[in-house]
This record gives sequence, C-alpha cells and structure tokens, in this order.
Amino acid sequence: MPRRISFTDVERYQRIDQQTVAWSMVAQSVEPKLGEWDPETRSAKQKTSAAGVLQWIVQVLFVPAEGDAAHRPEVVPVTVTMPEEPDVRRGKEIVFDDFAQFIFVKNDGRNGRDVTFGRAFSAAGFHQDGGEQ
Repeated sequence: MPRRISFTDVERYQRIDQQTVAWSMVAQSVEPKLGEWDPETRSAKQKTSAAGVLQWIVQVLFVPAEGDAAHRPEVVPVTVTMPEEPDVRRGKEIVFDDFAQFIFVKNDGRNGRDVTFGRAFSAAGFHQDGGEQ
C-alpha cells in the first residue's frame, strides 16, 4: 500500500534552480523511462505523465555545487517529459527547464528505521548550446 504521509519534513517535491544542486550537468545519453515489467508480454512499456506524454531519462554527468561535501561527481538520471525522443548533444552542458527534485527517505526493510535519503530529478524540457528541447 502506498504511503500517504511523508516520514520526515524533508521528504517532498521541490522546484529548484539547477545551480542550487549542481555546478554543471553534462549530457551523456537519453533513453525511454520504462515502467513495470509485464511477464506476459516479456517487456516493459514506456512510462507517461498523467497527461499521457512520454517520459525519457536523460543521463547527465552531475558535478555538485561548490561547498557540497556530501556528493561527488557522478552520472545521474533526470526524467524529462516530451512527446518525442529528445535530441541530446552528448558531452555538452545541459540546462533543464522547470528543474525539480524529489527528496525521499529509504527504509532499510528490516526494522523500519529510516537509514538514508535519496533524490530524484525531473524537468519539463532542456536546452543546450545551439538549441532548445
């Protein structure tokens, strides 16, 4: 059964300026965001937004904001909702439109204690030098 109330005051969806969390983000690749595996069809359908628009995962090299000692550079996924596969220029800096993060608490599954937190990123679109998506 899904939770209806956050475990902490921290757990929530937040629209933020991309520079708040990252000094830079560099595009690496794009792929469909897949949903639940269907054992009957032996495949997973691409996820869509509530409005029925396709969702894509843009993998980016995330370089944390200056002074962020809790994170290191890493490749992170950003969910983007667009009707067609976006044209991502690999190796180019990417700036997301309507950038947001969802902070969530991960449960250890054994004793019910909150052991760590995570974040997921999403955006309505993006632009890179030479164009907009």
